[in-house]
Amino acid sequence: MSLTRTLDSESEVLSLSDAKTHLRITGTDDDDALRVFIAGIRHKVEKYLGKTLITSTWVKTFDSFAEVLFLPMHPIQSITSVEYVDTNGSPQTLASNQYQFDGQGRLSAAYGVTYPSTREQFDAVTVTYIAGKTHAGNVEFDIKLAMLMWIGSHDVGREDAIIGTIASSMPDGAKSLLATHRDLKL
Repeated sequence: MSLTRTLDSESEVLSLSDAKTHLRITGTDDDDALRVFIAGIRHKVEKYLGKTLITSTWVKTFDSFAEVLFLPMHPIQSITSVEYVDTNGSPQTLASNQYQFDGQGRLSAAYGVTYPSTREQFDAVTVTYIAGKTHAGNVEFDIKLAMLMWIGSHDVGREDAIIGTIASSMPDGAKSLLATHRDLKL
């Protein structure tokens, strides 16, 4: 079973202007580095939260159908396809009226429908889906603040900070802000 982001967001949760204002940067010399920080920190925050912040496409594979398949990195906007390998080894696509999903990542057979049998093999079921908030304005302010704090720590110390014998990559303040948004199923 694997999870892969196949298409990243075309926009970011934070704008370059947001980061520059937070860091009190007025020139353009650091713009390229800040763009990398913004995207990199968004990916780290998404991984920590177990949620997608802004529209991205994901592919999750399963060895077989189960009563409920959990799709990580929600909120789920839509399911692009549910494909499977049938017992003869042929690829098939499940019709969209054969399954149901909720925004929190649960996918199951539609009412009165039974999933088809799959070949006994690894990754016999492949679900492609779109997840994340549809617009950066829909992302909670405290998540954005935590990202700005983390970007600030990377701007000040462009390497991991070492304190005594403990390496810290996420500032404690950012971790505290993000804690209430973390998916507890992790």
